[in-house]
Amino acid sequence: MNIGIISDIHGDLDGLERALELLRDKGAEQIICAGDLVDKGSAPDAVVALIKAQSISCVQGNHDHAAIKHQQWVRQFGNLQLEEWRAQLLHDDTTAYLETMPQTLSFAWGGISVLITPEHIRIRLSDR
Repeated sequence: MNIGIISDIHGDLDGLERALELLRDKGAEQIICAGDLVDKGSAPDAVVALIKAQSISCVQGNHDHAAIKHQQWVRQFGNLQLEEWRAQLLHDDTTAYLETMPQTLSFAWGGISVLITPEHIRIRLSDR
């Protein structure tokens, strides 16, 4: 099985779309993500929506975790009457998705096992 691995998307929808197209053109049958869907880029809600729509399994990266905390802070203490504060808000469904992302993912395909954390990707080939 051909597996594609992506990470560090950081709200860049165009980059994500190009990466997914490239991986599929190269024969990726399944794509998995090592985290950091949001932060920095201009389209975090659209990135999360695309990851969800394509059922791409993803771990919660450090930027995803920080974004959840930031959303809580902005909603509690930010002046949401000002556009610069409102612009920092993620959609509720985006925040909910980030909160449910696991810390680790593991997969096994034939003789290959894969463990993904936000810090590491470990691939092990079984002895045959």
